[in-house]
Amino acid sequence: MKNIISGCFILTIFLIGGVFAEDTNDNQTIGEPWMLNNESAHAMVELYAADLRMIEDGFGSLILKDASEVEDFMIATQDPDGKIDALLDTIDAAVNESEEATAEWATLYSAYDALNASGLQMLSTFEAHNLTPAEDEVVEYKDAAVDLIRVFDNIIARFIDKNAIGEDSFRLLLYTHLLGAVNAQEGYVLTADPALIDLYTEKMSAFDTDAALFESRFAESSIEDIRELKQKADGVVQESMTNMTENGSEADMSALIPVVIEIMDGYKETTTL
Repeated sequence: MKNIISGCFILTIFLIGGVFAEDTNDNQTIGEPWMLNNESAHAMVELYAADLRMIEDGFGSLILKDASEVEDFMIATQDPDGKIDALLDTIDAAVNESEEATAEWATLYSAYDALNASGLQMLSTFEAHNLTPAEDEVVEYKDAAVDLIRVFDNIIARFIDKNAIGEDSFRLLLYTHLLGAVNAQEGYVLTADPALIDLYTEKMSAFDTDAALFESRFAESSIEDIRELKQKADGVVQESMTNMTENGSEADMSALIPVVIEIMDGYKETTTL
């Protein structure tokens, strides 16, 4: 009888433990890789898109030689409405459940700080020298931008389940691929770093892969509008790259800017920022 009671007691503890384990992080079970829950996953993708938009403000300032783009970058770093802080709070609460996620989150903070500092320095010089950037500062900003993109991509690959996130989150994720691609192209035009060609290709390929998954999960929803933006951007970029390699001319970004604006407009419709 003692053995039976002991066995029942152990089984009860085991079952209770299992219930608590399943209650953690949206019913995640023991042995599964830790993932962000849907709320914090959406916050992470929103944060990524916002930072990509800020990166583009920096590159766009130099390409367009437009002081209003500089102002947009400055506003993005200040978070006047507190929406970025709200995203950070949501993610902070979630990553505390995982040591690995906490470490990656700290890496992301450091990467953002580096981008912010280099961007402010680059644009300060840009404005002080009659809208002429310092080449070494542009390269530093480009490197910081790529580093931040890589950290985000790593976090998303490790801690976001694309088979579980909601439709809005997934749609926004598709926009991050396009934003990343146009940032890579703009960075390449400014620095001629061949690694950015690879990054552009990688982002466009990631879009195709995730678009196919989106359509398999949300068969009744259309992403034709986002696909058209991808085709527009790719057409302009391929033409400009051909002109650079075959004719030795500088890339003409004037045709890409309207597409970037369209991508931004579409992104804004999918986010609360």
